[in-house]
Amino acid sequence: MSYSAIRKRVRDIAQAPDATVVTQMTSDTDTDKVEHRCIQGALLRFSADRPRRLVARYAASGAWEYALATVITGWDEGYQIQRVVVPTGQQDRNVMDEADWEVYQRHEDGAWYLRFLDNAPGSDYFGIEGTRPHALDSTTDTVTSDAPQLVDAFCKMAAAEVLEVLANYYARNAESTIGADGVNYSTQSDVYSRRAKALRDEYAAQVKQTGGGSGGACGRIVDWDGSLTGGEDRLFHRRGLT
Repeated sequence: MSYSAIRKRVRDIAQAPDATVVTQMTSDTDTDKVEHRCIQGALLRFSADRPRRLVARYAASGAWEYALATVITGWDEGYQIQRVVVPTGQQDRNVMDEADWEVYQRHEDGAWYLRFLDNAPGSDYFGIEGTRPHALDSTTDTVTSDAPQLVDAFCKMAAAEVLEVLANYYARNAESTIGADGVNYSTQSDVYSRRAKALRDEYAAQVKQTGGGSGGACGRIVDWDGSLTGGEDRLFHRRGLT
């Protein structure tokens, strides 16, 4: 499904005329900017509830740390490692204990690294398994390719984002307007807000039916600033899957 087709579906669900989107939602003069932000906001939620599966293999050299972007281009905080696997020479695989590794972002260049804390893999390879966010733009649509049964649910969430922006706009106008016009703006805000909530509820129900989560499917990450030997600052993301 193309990005333009998804955008049209979002418009059909939201039922907000283009003129309203342009003149009422924000100060932007380009409706696509507003809609794009709403769709990308929905994509963040969808990526948390139904993230994409991530499997990658890295050549091991005995080093203690590896730049994750050497295999996965564009690695950022939206990617989560759930397991690190090393070969055993047999059919069984060895899943490393979570206490034996961590993911951190270097302050000096912003790059993300996997660092081994106890035993570094030797001269073979190691694999990582986890999740990664969805992508949706003019050339890529992983919502449709990875979760076709949830495209409708995703569009409902994006439409809810659109309606919430409209609700906020009319709420602000109601606060600054006296008399009948203020009451009218308040009523419009309530209508858009209720519709947004109804669509979010429908989205949650559809995702739940297909085994999705409620905003935490990517796992829980605890962040803290730390220093390594030599005084270098690091931002650590230690894996803590629930």
